[in-house]
Amino acid sequence: MPGNRNTGEGWSAEARLAVVVETASMSEAELSAYYREKGLYPEQVQRWKEACLSGCRHAARPG
Repeated sequence: MPGNRNTGEGWSAEARLAVVVETASMSEAELSAYYREKGLYPEQVQRWKEACLSGCRHAARPG
């Protein structure tokens, strides 16, 4: 559930995307504070970012 330290279970796809967008332009200090506030780990958000990019690449393929 959002705000709890976990593997991301309980976070909807929309919430994960929102986190990726919100953190995209943050400094390291801002990211640290954000992760603490939300109960997230940097590795989680990195995985979510990679999943978002992968989905965008897949959607952009002709076919």
